[in-house]
Amino acid sequence: MHVGSSLIEMYAKCGNLTDAEYVFHAMPTRDMISWNSIIKAYSQNGYPKKAIMHFRKMTEEEGIKPTSTTFVAVLSACSHSGLVDEGLTFLRQ
Repeated sequence: MHVGSSLIEMYAKCGNLTDAEYVFHAMPTRDMISWNSIIKAYSQNGYPKKAIMHFRKMTEEEGIKPTSTTFVAVLSACSHSGLVDEGLTFLRQ
């Protein structure tokens, strides 16, 4: 599973979010590290809405509690794109 997360991070650093997303969805199970990797991938590459979408899927659909790393990634996405209200919503969680 950690190999998959490493691949997501590598593709994200290269700006190849299509392959990062493919690896994420191809994983038989996803843990906190894989969720953080895909959220961070979209956050760092200027796709805040995709980062937020994955955050919501992780928390609402999968029932996974976010870590401080998760919050840093999603708040970074919000701050870099001017999504102040969304960022405040996440801070209140």
